[in-house]
Amino acid sequence: MRRKPKSKGAVIAAIHPNAGVTAWYAQQLDEALRAAYTDAALELTLAYRDRLKVGIAAQDSQLARDADYSVKYIDNVLKRWGKKWNKRFDKMADDIAKRFTSRAFRMTEVGMKAAFKQSGFTVSFKATRKSLQAYKLTVADNVGLIKNLQQDFYNRIQQDVWASVRAGSDMGALSNKLQKSYGITKRRADTISVDQNAKAKAVIETTRRQELGIRQAIWQHSHAGREPRPVHAAWGREGKVFDLDKGLYDPDAGEFVFPGQLINCRCTSRAVIEGFEETK
Repeated sequence: MRRKPKSKGAVIAAIHPNAGVTAWYAQQLDEALRAAYTDAALELTLAYRDRLKVGIAAQDSQLARDADYSVKYIDNVLKRWGKKWNKRFDKMADDIAKRFTSRAFRMTEVGMKAAFKQSGFTVSFKATRKSLQAYKLTVADNVGLIKNLQQDFYNRIQQDVWASVRAGSDMGALSNKLQKSYGITKRRADTISVDQNAKAKAVIETTRRQELGIRQAIWQHSHAGREPRPVHAAWGREGKVFDLDKGLYDPDAGEFVFPGQLINCRCTSRAVIEGFEETK
């Protein structure tokens, strides 16, 4: 960082998670979920057509045996579908997580450089042990989330199918249930893309600030969330200063946190450079 020291501290403009990265991540997750949903609907349509020709509540012994066979057949279809998509999500999770993290980190650094330049500072970033560790941890977090997303979807589909079988519903009714479950899981994926981009931005931003020797930042509340956290909103109004090696203590969460770290937190912060005069 290059600039002649002055008497006052300079405050660098806040940056926000890149919207393009969030949209890209959401699209990747949705494409995977939509493919899994389409495949499930097809497999179950064929199973219903071929095997569920008798009711579960049949009284005749032969019909009961046929019904039992049909249930086992459906169970095998579900397990086969779950195993197939579990493998596919396991395979794609690492790739998507790495590409997302690379994009999030790169765009955060671009935004930081622009914010520093606006205040008259020139900064550059290089790969460091700390930034590499932050990258690996972020990738690992997102690999786990992507895999859990598939498992959650599988569990929902299982519940839909057996509820449909018990009710003696046709494939049309089951299709409606599957579509609703896909919608619920997609919304969860959208939330993941927003929250994880904010968290990734916070992680690399804090890391780079510390590498530049910056020790403090000012909490800035975002008004983007539908249900803002009262504590965070107060910190933003007060211009609460926090240490970059600690964060601020959130009594609701019961821990020290950084802007963008918690779920649905859209807050950000402004870096404070001690010993430099703030530019107008």
